[in-house]
Amino acid sequence: APSWLKRLPLKSRVVLHRNSLFGEDNTGVVNSDSDSVESTIAEYAWRWPIRVSTPERATLEALDGLKDHADFDLFDKTFEMLTTLRPIQLMQLLDKCRSVKVRRLFFVFADRHGHAWHEQLDASKFDLGSGPRALVKGGVIHPTYRIYVPRDFALSPRSRTIEHG
Repeated sequence: APSWLKRLPLKSRVVLHRNSLFGEDNTGVVNSDSDSVESTIAEYAWRWPIRVSTPERATLEALDGLKDHADFDLFDKTFEMLTTLRPIQLMQLLDKCRSVKVRRLFFVFADRHGHAWHEQLDASKFDLGSGPRALVKGGVIHPTYRIYVPRDFALSPRSRTIEHG
């Protein structure tokens, strides 16, 4: 992003993220003018395309920012609606993703929601690291992916139903 971007007098806060999650790899990044009516408007107004993440890449980028219980609850509601993600692109992105934490969290949410595309993913094809990863203070370790998450996220869907049901 250009250095002047943060100096613009905006009502919104501009937050820049580093490329460390995928390095210089542009898998899952497209031009906004690719195939939608809204992007035609953006192209006309700006005279150049805006580079945006596909829903699959944006999902992994959002997981990289999870830090506490509130983040998990909000992202859980979002992930619940991600019924149309493309498994081939997810596999490519998970392969290129440099973060064990993000890969583990992705499968925590994918297992939790069990969308149709989930059946086409194979967690064993990815380096999920070894040993537990601390993420959420006061969390519990997920039995499959060995990452500390809020208690409700470490339970299987069946035990969650029994506990609340």
